[in-house]
Formats: sequence, C-alpha cells, structure tokens
Amino acid sequence: MTRPPRALRFLAAPVLMIGATLVFTSGPAQAAAAAATIRYVEVGADSATLKLSWDHVGGTIARYEVQYRKTGTTIWHASTASTVGSTYASKVAYVRGRTTYTKQFRATGITPGGSYDVTVRTFPRSGTASNRELSKVAVRTNPQLGALSTAATETGGLTVTWPAYAATPFHQYDLYLSEGSASPAWNTHRTTIGTTSHTFTGLTPGATYTVGVRVTQSQARRNDRPIKWVRSQMRTAVQSIPVPPALPSGELFRSEASSPFVSTTTGAPFVANGVNIKRTALKSGGVWQTPYVVKEIEGMGAAGAPAFNTVRLAMDWPYFQKRVGSSIVIDTDAFAQLDSIIDEAVEQGLYVILDPMHLSNIATASNPNSAICREDPVMAGAHKGIPAWAWTKVGATPGTSCESSTTWDGLVDDALGLQETADYLKFVLNRYDGSTSRGKHVIAVDLVNEPAADGTTAVDRTQKLIDTVYGPWLAPTGSKSLRATDPDKILIVTPVAGSGSLVGVDLAKVAKPNVVMTFHDYFGQATGTDATYGIGYSSSGYATKKEDTDQTSSSAMGGTYVPYDLAAKAYATRKAEHTTFVQNAVNVAAAAGMPLFVGEYGIVNPCNGGSLAASTHYSQDTNAIYNSLGLSRTVWANGWWDDMSIWWRESTPCGTVTHGSYFPYAADLTSGVTR
Repeated sequence: MTRPPRALRFLAAPVLMIGATLVFTSGPAQAAAAAATIRYVEVGADSATLKLSWDHVGGTIARYEVQYRKTGTTIWHASTASTVGSTYASKVAYVRGRTTYTKQFRATGITPGGSYDVTVRTFPRSGTASNRELSKVAVRTNPQLGALSTAATETGGLTVTWPAYAATPFHQYDLYLSEGSASPAWNTHRTTIGTTSHTFTGLTPGATYTVGVRVTQSQARRNDRPIKWVRSQMRTAVQSIPVPPALPSGELFRSEASSPFVSTTTGAPFVANGVNIKRTALKSGGVWQTPYVVKEIEGMGAAGAPAFNTVRLAMDWPYFQKRVGSSIVIDTDAFAQLDSIIDEAVEQGLYVILDPMHLSNIATASNPNSAICREDPVMAGAHKGIPAWAWTKVGATPGTSCESSTTWDGLVDDALGLQETADYLKFVLNRYDGSTSRGKHVIAVDLVNEPAADGTTAVDRTQKLIDTVYGPWLAPTGSKSLRATDPDKILIVTPVAGSGSLVGVDLAKVAKPNVVMTFHDYFGQATGTDATYGIGYSSSGYATKKEDTDQTSSSAMGGTYVPYDLAAKAYATRKAEHTTFVQNAVNVAAAAGMPLFVGEYGIVNPCNGGSLAASTHYSQDTNAIYNSLGLSRTVWANGWWDDMSIWWRESTPCGTVTHGSYFPYAADLTSGVTR
C-alpha cells in the first residue's frame, strides 16, 4: 500500500479528490441531544437557591446540567458546587427508570428582584449536548420586601403591614399566622398586589404569634409548554408579636411609655390639653358654690372659647372626708356636687382628671387664698390643704386657720400614709371606675397635688414619698393598695412640691402599668444651671427659687420673681432654656418607662397686674414646646381669687370679665383653635 505524502498525514477526515482540489467531508451527521422540558422553577428564600423540576428526555444519557444567566447576557453559569451528586451541584446524573428530575442548586451573584434565564442542558453519552435555548425559561428572583410592621389591636387582632412591590410578574401576597414560633403552611390569607396590609382577628389575648408575608409569582406559558410557577419562598422578617392583655374594664384610655393617654379602642395617643379649676366643690357661707363652677365649664364649651379638651378638677380634701364625732367619714353631699360638675364637663365635651387631694401652701393671712380658710368651718386647721383630723392622727396640733409654713412639710408624708387617706382614694376610684359613663370620662386620678416630705434635697423627699406613700398605693395587694380596688384607672403621681428634679430618683415602685409621672412647670428665666440637676435647678434639686414661676415681680403670690418679659431676657433664649428644662423631665421619666404629664403651668393674668405682651409670648412659646414633645397638659388657669386665671367669675377684681369672656392669649394655648 502506498502511503500518502507526509504533508497530508494530519488529515483525519475523509477527503475527495476533485480535479486538482482537495474536498474535506465531515462524515455522518450527529444531532444534538434532546432538550428537557422544565415543569416549574421555584426561587428559594435567599434568592440564590433555585429549584427546578423537568421531565426526562428519554433514552440513555450521561447527565443533565442546570445553568443560568442574567437576562440580556450571553454567558451561562453553573453552580460553584459542580461535583455530581453534591447538594447544590449543577450536574445531575442520569438514573435509569426515572421520568422526572428535581434539583436545587446554588447560584452566585443572584440579586433579589432580578431577571434571569434558567435552562437544563442534556448531555448524551456521546455526541453534542442539547441547545440551551430550547429549554430556557425566564425567572424573576424574590423581591426584598423589607421588615414587617405589626400592631396589636385592642380587640384581639393583629395588623400586619409590608412595603409594596411591583406587580409584574408577582400577582399576590401570601400570609401566615401561627401561635408561638411554629411556621405553618402558607395561604392563611391571600391578598392581591396593591394591598399592603391585613388584620388577623380572633386572637387569644396575651398570646404570642408569629407572622410572615411572601409574594407569589403568576402562572406562565412558553411555546405552549406549561411552566408551573410555584409560590416564591421569600420570607420577610418574621416578628413575634405580643397581643396586649385583656382590655381595661370600660376605660377609654390606658397609658404607655410614650404617652399618658392612649385610646383603648384605636390604640392612638390622645394629647390632653386643658385647664385646672380650683375649689371644686366649695362652700361659702354654708352654701355650695357649684353653680359658679358649672358656669365656668359652660364657658369652656361656648362658641369662640379656646378648644380645650380636658379639665383638671382640684378638690379640697377636707370637704370630701371629714370627722363626724369620733369617726372619719366620706361627705356624700360633696361628692354629689362633684358629680354634677363632672356631668357638665362631659356635656361640654371635656374629659376630666380628678385631683382629690389638692395640697397647697397658704403662707399668710394676707394671701387672697387665705379667705378660703374662713369660708367654711371644715377648713379650719387644714394646713397645706390637709384635714385637721389627719394632722391630729400624725401627732400635730392644728390651729384654727389654714395658713401653713414649711414646718409642716416633714409630716405631710405621714398624713398621706394614713389608712384613712388610702380609704378615701379607694372611694374615689370605686365611684369613678370605668363601669359608668361618668367614670369613663374621668380618664385619670392625680392622686395628690404637690406633696411634701422630710429630707435634705428634693430627690430625698421625692424618694421618701415613693417608698412610703406611692409604693403601698400602687402595690397589687395590701390594705392601702389602690390597685386592688381599680387595676385599670390611670393614676398620676407627683414629685415633691417645688418643681423638684427627678434626676437620681428611683422610680421603680411607681413605674407600673397605667401610672403616669407629672410635674408642674413653673419655669422662668433660669439664670443658673446645676451640674447634677441641670438648667433651672439649684444644688438641692429644686427649681431655682427666683425663676420657678412665670410671674411678675409684683405678684400677689409673694416672693421676688423674674418677670417673663423681653427686658429680662430675650424670648428666644428663654424658650430654648425652657425647652431644655422640660426635656430633662421627659428624659428622666422615659428612662423609667413612664410617660410625663404637665399637671400645671401658667403665668400671671394681665387682669391682675401681668403684661399682656409677656403673657402672649409665654403662651405661644410654651404651647410650641409642649406640642413639639407631644405632651399632655393642663394650665393653671382658673382659680377662685387666684391671680393666674385665664378667665374670672364676676366677683373677682376683674369683674367685667365673665365666664364666657376670654383674654386674648388664652387661645394661644390651643394653637389658635377655638370652639
């Protein structure tokens, strides 16, 4: 046999000689392997794990290989775990007799919400692999929905909210809900794209639930071959939601750390903005003066009046609990008078905060308030507003007047700690619980106004009040427990009188459910700052004496005060200092998980010697501060013979001002809104 020339020995394929031309031929043609038909594609929760199912192409093959690429690109990728048989491998070995294959594989570089092509390529034992394009399907990875927002409702429900996502190709959301941490099957509820919240109802009060939301991709067909899009397994952040305990019995509000008044129906915070009315109820010459108080409240509801929504009724304790013979009894006549005043407030659309023990310091007989001592014999010996019988029980000897001095301060906590005092407060709570319409509208009880105690600093005295007075009152059980009488009514506790600082006070014994901390904001120029207690406080923890009230220096209240006017300090500077003063109180209460309520604030009335310009600035500035902090408050506005009234009854020094006439700056306390 003659061998071909050496130069032609590399030719492997058959050749034909046509004339002088060499013609190469390819031999017998070999077709590519058959393309697999994908049944469905499922995208994993992490978007990087894909799961495919496809039908066997038939016959004997070597293997299948799953590949993917970003839509619009040309390079196909396999899983990084490429070993046949590994958990997330792209390569899948042929198994004799198997008609359907299902495979998960790990794809790198996949992003949530991205568009990708996925294919299954068939590799025969010999010959050419299948055309990728013939098995290709388009897939959209799961969107990143973000965290759920959840809110427990007050009727045994749970509202779930999530961010919206574009419709294509997703067409609905699936939700699930389970008690505890178990993950049940999806489809507890379905809602269409475009809806971004759902409320589950009928839940068990006090139970913990787990919720989840995912998107579902739409059904699709390609080249008349069915592609089953199963539900995307993307889960947003799953949160355990505690459902609040059973609702307070009939109460309209509860307290939370962020707000003293939260609706038990809607869960929305309510900002109380109101006034104080002093001397409710009051006798003059043996006659109840209730009609005057009712007229004041009618005036609050009159057209054009500032749009206040709350009234704090300051009660003189000696009128409501007195000695008869050897017994200490409740004066039901006095409470009947109070009922009529509350009913008038409800009729005028006002909520009521009761101040059942309004302690006050009437220092001298020349003080206008000292006339109250002589209005009724029951006030005789009621030093600091505490009944004479209580002073006797703690070893003091009350006089015949009701003037007092700081020498009585050290025994105030003893009087408040009496069993009879706790019994009086229990009567108030029982009479005005949430079971009646009148009781519902009494939204809180401010237990005692500006109490005192013995101690070196304001902090010492407040701490003693908490440990010996408020603690037993707020305990769940015990002879002095108020919570054993009414576990739900919002109770307000007050630091020591004199705008005492809360810095350094241990509030643990009062940081209880439905308990609110209050302070009385009589802040003025605040020339000093203490290193411990901050702006506006002295080293003893009290608000700086000369600046702790916004009154003129000639105020009938006594003392030398810096007037709230531009000559003393620029209004903007004063407002900034005042903001810091209030924020400090908010911060200390918040650190203990307690909301803050401003029970009193105010400025001298222009009718009694104050400046209308200063009053206007004070009102506007203070209202802006409280609004910025979302604070509920009641202005010290209305007092019988009191020089800080916003409006006056006919017999006061400003006799031309009636219950229906308001000074110009009053509406500044309601942001200019009137009825």
